[in-house]
Amino acid sequence: MQLNYFNIIKRVLLSSKSQVLMKKMGQVCFEVDKNANKSEIKKAVEALWKGVKVSKVCTMNVPGRAKMLRRGLTVTLGAYKKAIVTVKNVEELESSLQNSSGSTN
Repeated sequence: MQLNYFNIIKRVLLSSKSQVLMKKMGQVCFEVDKNANKSEIKKAVEALWKGVKVSKVCTMNVPGRAKMLRRGLTVTLGAYKKAIVTVKNVEELESSLQNSSGSTN
């Protein structure tokens, strides 16, 4: 299934752990479409951020939490697919992410 690059990468996951991964190992975390595979994620990152070369992509399905409804029914909420992308030149990607997030640090 061919997906649009903007539909593949939903958002950048910015947490304290992902910031450490970015600084030390050159890895960036993304929330991606559940149907996207590693090669599509690689193409999307390289197309959306010009001049960035991806060397490795790791994906995982993050399970959502279970919520109890009436009479013992459970519903799973918030499940998503996460991609950890290793980038060769993380400085270009990092500067564009900080400019787009609007932080003044």
